[in-house]
Amino acid sequence: MKLKEILLAASIIGAILLMVFPLPAALLDYLLVINMLSAFFILLQTFFIKNPLNFSFFPSILLVLSVYNLIILLSSARLILTLGAAFDGRLILFVASFMSDSNGIVNMVVGFVIYAVFVVLLAIAVFKRTSRISEVYARFLLDSLPERQMAIEAEYSCGAITEEESMIQKNDLQREMDLCGALDGAAKFVSGSFKAGICITGVSIIGGILIGTKLHGEEIFTAAGIYVLLSVAAGFFVLFPVLFESIAIGKIFSRLISSRSEPDVSTVQQSCTVQQSCTVQQSCTVQQSCTNEKQDEVIPIDPLTLELGYSLIPLVNKDSGAELLERIRTMRRQISLEIGLVIPKIRIIDNMQLEPNEYCLKIHDVDVGRGDLSSVTDRVSLITAHFTEVIKHHAAEIKVEQALNPSEQSDES
Repeated sequence: MKLKEILLAASIIGAILLMVFPLPAALLDYLLVINMLSAFFILLQTFFIKNPLNFSFFPSILLVLSVYNLIILLSSARLILTLGAAFDGRLILFVASFMSDSNGIVNMVVGFVIYAVFVVLLAIAVFKRTSRISEVYARFLLDSLPERQMAIEAEYSCGAITEEESMIQKNDLQREMDLCGALDGAAKFVSGSFKAGICITGVSIIGGILIGTKLHGEEIFTAAGIYVLLSVAAGFFVLFPVLFESIAIGKIFSRLISSRSEPDVSTVQQSCTVQQSCTVQQSCTVQQSCTNEKQDEVIPIDPLTLELGYSLIPLVNKDSGAELLERIRTMRRQISLEIGLVIPKIRIIDNMQLEPNEYCLKIHDVDVGRGDLSSVTDRVSLITAHFTEVIKHHAAEIKVEQALNPSEQSDES
């Protein structure tokens, strides 16, 4: 069993023990300090980490800290309700002392208002923004996943990267997806613990006033002066770790976004350029030896390909009218007018491995869509409509291909 698994199991067992057995006030002080410093240390780590993908254990740590945060608040609330005025937790009493002094009622109201304002600011300015960032990034990553996978395949196919490098990029993409999903879940868990902490503080205030007035016979202002001050002071020790954890989540997402915002076209272009000073006519030509002046060229892959089963070949036969060719020309012109993208030439070939009425759409020799036209009347319209949808969805890849190979743009299918 790995060390982190042992630590996680020990943390869960410790959390259960803290919930079952009451804590001494001295131990509660130590736990409050440890909880605060742990959250602050996690926040500092997010500012200095170079690669967010190497911080994959971060969501698990957030879950453990969030659970401990609630358990510590629950333990402090139990001690406050049990001991009342005899409560001797030094850290909570130290914070509560700022809300008492000579003007007890005024300071208590001011302290409660500050706590309420802090809660509102956390809910609106921090949690809402962090949740929005995580949702938008997760949606953006999910939408761009096919394009990024195909871009890796295209680079590998044209010789820009080796098979090992392509596997590393695919593994990094998978790690990014896993981290994004885990962070999104952790962000919602931290937000849930924040709401639960507010509920615990509210219950502690109401329960303390009832205990003080009904059981101890205290006046309502006296009971409020004890239990409101202590409960709000304990609540502050929970809000700050939650604030640190939320900022850390937002920082990790920001690092992920900034690492993906770097331009990839120049990198691909450089990787496809032959070493030293040998002249290369195609961007994806691989140089074996400059001294022998030999160049083994990799056959370029067609950017767009339409493969047809043998029953669909008459659609492109000139003797039969070649209706599909004309419709594809019209489609390319229409897409160019709509999105301002010059569609490269489309290679149409027959594929005997397909079913007789089956067709396959490929981008950089990668299958991106196929269909079966059995019992379909208007086969040409269906193929062009499907191709139009595929081209619009993968427009970013086509733009990258045109940036690398501008001379391959053509008006003929």
